[in-house]
Amino acid sequence: MFEIIDERYWTGAGEIDLIAEITLATPFWREFGGDVLIECKNWATRLAMEKVFSLHHEA
Repeated sequence: MFEIIDERYWTGAGEIDLIAEITLATPFWREFGGDVLIECKNWATRLAMEKVFSLHHEA
């Protein structure tokens, strides 16, 4: 379904933990395009919406 193509990728705004390529060619996954950006976090509480926006702009 996914193949990891890069780890710890640096952008001008920060680091993206993983970049995965979608390898499953079903209609559902084709809608997403080719790559998925993955940001790994290990927080004990729910994520505040401000953090989600921050992660979005990091990419």
